[in-house]
Amino acid sequence: MVRDISKAFAMNMFYKRTDMGWTQEDIAKAVGLSASTISSYENSKVCPDLITAEKIAVALGLHLADMLK
Repeated sequence: MVRDISKAFAMNMFYKRTDMGWTQEDIAKAVGLSASTISSYENSKVCPDLITAEKIAVALGLHLADMLK
């Protein structure tokens, strides 16, 4: 189940970010992380904590719940 949530978050982050025309560096700057950390999230290597996940969702103009579907 955790892996499914992590994958859903990763896919939604990638699709929304690219739909907005943002690079990994853009989203990283928006939430105060490194581009390599964003890459790790998008590749489901690491799952962000809830606070970080919420910051990413807000930066992408989404609710956290939408990122987990």
